[in-house]
Amino acid sequence: MKTIQRIYLYAVSLISMEVVLWGMIGLARSIFSDSSSGVGQLSQALALILVGVPVFGIHWWWAQRSTNQNEEERSSGIRALFLYAALLGLLIPLSQNGLAVLNRLIVNLFDIPSSRALIGGYQSLTDNLIAALFNALVAVYFLNILKKDWLEAANTAALTLTRRIYRYIWVLYSLVMAITGINQILRYIFSLASIRTDYENILFANGLALTLVGIPLWVWAWKVVQD
Repeated sequence: MKTIQRIYLYAVSLISMEVVLWGMIGLARSIFSDSSSGVGQLSQALALILVGVPVFGIHWWWAQRSTNQNEEERSSGIRALFLYAALLGLLIPLSQNGLAVLNRLIVNLFDIPSSRALIGGYQSLTDNLIAALFNALVAVYFLNILKKDWLEAANTAALTLTRRIYRYIWVLYSLVMAITGINQILRYIFSLASIRTDYENILFANGLALTLVGIPLWVWAWKVVQD
């Protein structure tokens, strides 16, 4: 029964946290938006916030209260899974928004419209900065929660196993990004013998952006795993 309760608490907390987060991001984007779609975006964001805040607040308070009353909760695998899943759900969008900014910048250097960028083609710099900022702030909060659990948990076996899986997910994520980027650059190189078109330039620009982010991220993630 306790396991089912934990699954329920942390699953609802994770989902409602993302609902509130993207509601806040949508709200901030609508404030800085100068398009006619800002009103619709504002109403949708407010709906997400009004529904998500009480749901997340109640369930996260309940989860934290159980943890403070029973130290066994701090060592549970379900809590560890929630915390590392939350970090993935926050830090991957953070890196994706950084990639979107770089992708559009490189595409523009080739005098190609930003809409042709593989990542974030129809977004603006403001959209990406807002999303990155909110994801970073919430990630800092959960990193502090996780740090406290590592210090106070009586048994860190579940945390250790979950952290290992978390790190390998970063390795795979960055590796896929790097391979995709290199693949697009190679396709561009092999097409040099043919007539050059904007399509080939787009391949190179998108591939370069993916490679510039994916390779350093993979090197870092792989080094952490190897260490």
